[in-house]
Amino acid sequence: MNFFGEHLVPRLVRLFEEGTKKQIKKFYDVAEDVYLKGDRDTVNTLVAVLVAAAYKNEKVTSAIKEMLCDNKHFLSSFENFVPFFAKNKKLLNALVK
Repeated sequence: MNFFGEHLVPRLVRLFEEGTKKQIKKFYDVAEDVYLKGDRDTVNTLVAVLVAAAYKNEKVTSAIKEMLCDNKHFLSSFENFVPFFAKNKKLLNALVK
């Protein structure tokens, strides 16, 4: 988790703040495949990393919600994890640097 917090989360923030729709779509294609085919731990990690990227950043939150709008289950997982993430200090410290 610390690795994701140090390397992946900042890159995702950059992607959602500065990336083109095409770049975000390419990421979504991979993320959706992971979400659909991954095991429970993989899916939970993916959702946690997305929530960490969106943490206290409305622009990123909006971009992620827009990206997930066609997959209601994935979007729901993201939205339902947001309040849990903010309360979990251990996860917050691992993923938000």
